[in-house]
Amino acid sequence: GVLTVEVTDINQQTVSESQLFVRDAADFYLGLAVPEGAVFRPGDDIAGRAIAIQPNGKPITQSVEVSAELIHVRFETVRVQGAGQAVSFRSEKVEEVVGKATGRTLQTVRVNEGWEVRDGASVNFKAAKAGQYRLRVTAKDAAGREVASELRVFVSGEDEIAWDYRNPAQLDLVADKAEY
Repeated sequence: GVLTVEVTDINQQTVSESQLFVRDAADFYLGLAVPEGAVFRPGDDIAGRAIAIQPNGKPITQSVEVSAELIHVRFETVRVQGAGQAVSFRSEKVEEVVGKATGRTLQTVRVNEGWEVRDGASVNFKAAKAGQYRLRVTAKDAAGREVASELRVFVSGEDEIAWDYRNPAQLDLVADKAEY
């Protein structure tokens, strides 16, 4: 944030000073990973590995309780009749929580210049069918502030999957500033 202080003296002269400061949203942040190189198939274990890191980059020594959700993300695409005889498509994202679990963050060990997590999992899920998923973990710090982390997970299989269909004639404009 930015703190600005303005002082007006007896001669109506104003002097101001601004200071930039950082205030973290919580006492810690959550890091989330699944085993590297894992290719998930329907029915495989999806092991979520969560760690808690202080704002200074050092891990928290005690484990923290986490809640987790496995969310199936699918797209329902419909044809839309446009102006003239043009046909376009619209995709609507549907998210469904297909699993819930609780667990604890894992402890990290110092290896050379970094930190590593040994074997283990904070939570385990099984995805019943192929598609795109989001693994989300949340926790609360000592003041009750919520911390969350999310990871996209893909499950490969023979199920039919509808992805987010992009209309080739559509352009999305994204402003690089909130205001001009």
